[in-house]
Amino acid sequence: MGAFDTSDPDPAPPNPWVRVRTLRAEDPWVQEKATVPWDIAVTPLSRGLYQQELVSLAVPRLILYRERYWVRTRIQGLMPPGMFGFSVPLQVGRDTRWWGEALHEDGLPASMPGGMHVELAPGQQHLVALLDLRLLQDDLPADLRVAIEQAACRHVLPTSRSAIARLGATLNALLDATHTHPEAVCHPNAVRSLEQDVLVAFRRSLTLPMPTPRRVGRAVRQRGLHRALEYLRAADPGSITVADLCSVACVTERTLQYAFRETVGLSPRAFLQLRRFHAVRQDLLAADPKTASVNEIAQRNGCYEMGRFSVHYKARFGESPRATLMKPPHGAQARLQP
Repeated sequence: MGAFDTSDPDPAPPNPWVRVRTLRAEDPWVQEKATVPWDIAVTPLSRGLYQQELVSLAVPRLILYRERYWVRTRIQGLMPPGMFGFSVPLQVGRDTRWWGEALHEDGLPASMPGGMHVELAPGQQHLVALLDLRLLQDDLPADLRVAIEQAACRHVLPTSRSAIARLGATLNALLDATHTHPEAVCHPNAVRSLEQDVLVAFRRSLTLPMPTPRRVGRAVRQRGLHRALEYLRAADPGSITVADLCSVACVTERTLQYAFRETVGLSPRAFLQLRRFHAVRQDLLAADPKTASVNEIAQRNGCYEMGRFSVHYKARFGESPRATLMKPPHGAQARLQP
């Protein structure tokens, strides 16, 4: 997947999993060149110095960026191939148009791969997320994916103003956190968690009409749960997603939700989060504080926003991750099973 090449004069340290950049363009050509994998033509529509600012984050299956325009601008061209895109308005001018239409108050502009044209008013600010279509195919239930694709063909995903505000706040915080601490996403498990968090925040913001699924019998739920739990026993806790569990369990996400809540009292996502935190604690207790790193252990177990992780860790265990690491190493303890 392409990533924005913003030719930053002071780029962040090389990172094989994540790339963060800030671009301030005073020439449309710079923006056109920098925003690959878009293939666009940028045309200023008002006089004055052209200015555009873009803050971007790129990981293997996701590009997230925030941009702002100072002059009225028209953008026409092609969406990135193999990617689904949506925008989260932050500050919308009266003359802003997506695909020739003013934004509905309860909608997110969105598109499947294809052509695009927008006109942006001075002061326009928005977030844009580009998701690899394979991420949608692998990690979303089929009925939800189809509903999203159908709505995206009309270029508007139904939501609410409050949901748009929550989604914007979540994505802004994630973008700012990775720019402040790009080293927090240096492990593939941390990147996978970041992708999942964006996908979850996005799907929670939608109000798509969905068919009411038939609730399957308890025996089917329990068979699916058994397969999921057997997979959990052997898999790396930092790399597992709910979609992985559904795949190995051969059941829908809703069926797995019922089965987990019946058995462990948590949703699959909450149970995975619980296991990750306890895996981090076990690793910290077993580690040598002279050589081990809280960040590395957290990322290995799928945690990447270190500030939020530390707060949640302390709330759960009553001490900071660093305090746990500094405890004397815990060797093998007596087990129930010899």
